Amino acid sequence: MMLAGVLVASLPLSAATALPFEDVSASAWYYDAVAGVYEAGLMKGKTDVKFDPSAPMSRAEFVTVLSRLAAINAASYGYSDALDFTDTTPDAWYADAAGWAVDAGLTKGTSDTTFSPTRQITRQEMAVLIVRFVKYLGESVPDNSKVDKFADAEKIASWASADIDTMRKYGFIQGDQNGNFNPEGNAAFITSPRWQR
Repeated sequence: MMLAGVLVASLPLSAATALPFEDVSASAWYYDAVAGVYEAGLMKGKTDVKFDPSAPMSRAEFVTVLSRLAAINAASYGYSDALDFTDTTPDAWYADAAGWAVDAGLTKGTSDTTFSPTRQITRQEMAVLIVRFVKYLGESVPDNSKVDKFADAEKIASWASADIDTMRKYGFIQGDQNGNFNPEGNAAFITSPRWQR
């Protein structure tokens, strides 16, 4: 199955009821995507009435969304002290999702001792996590050869390059008006690969 098919088939994309968020207009181009993730229980918003679609996502938020998308019981993984992250505690709201993400092979953290949960996830990190997530689901990742490189390809980390090529080949990410990917840029909900228009 193509990469796009895996993620697109995973979510509903329209709302049956009105959203409670004051900052998501029914006329916004991303309204259906917000409705889909909200109704599917993947995202709950920043507060009961604020979704904040343009806010950058943190690493903790993104692995939590992936754990919900996988429909696994992250609590059954729990947070293991064996992870040895000095910046994550077992009682943190994202701890179970972080434990699952490490156990599933999606991430090893940002170093041997840090997970950097509150740091904003970069565009290249998000691309890598999505491709690893597709592999976790047991789906094959198609060949990414013969893909046009971004104008700032030299700024993309070597550990992220192949996955970014895969995401680009199958239309999940695009460059900006100058053809740059901006790998270290922050990824917000409305600029996340899954929800680009």
